[in-house]
Amino acid sequence: MLASNLGNYAELYDKDLVYTEFLPMFFKFCSDNVARVSNAVCNALCPILIKFNDDEVKQMSIVRIVTKRYYKSITFKKRQLFV
Repeated sequence: MLASNLGNYAELYDKDLVYTEFLPMFFKFCSDNVARVSNAVCNALCPILIKFNDDEVKQMSIVRIVTKRYYKSITFKKRQLFV
């Protein structure tokens, strides 16, 4: 339930809380072994990135982390999460 609503919470709260609390949750849920959880959290990335439109440094650091962890991952599931 939390994974599927993480994007909504990111829209509601200020960007400092999103960066310190919700972003680590996002990455934890992405690494979850339950496919339903990791797929549900994928939709949260866009609202999280939009939250940092005025802070390009943090926004680009999030994009770099996502790219590094999932773009060339060994497992199909993580590459699929990148897409």
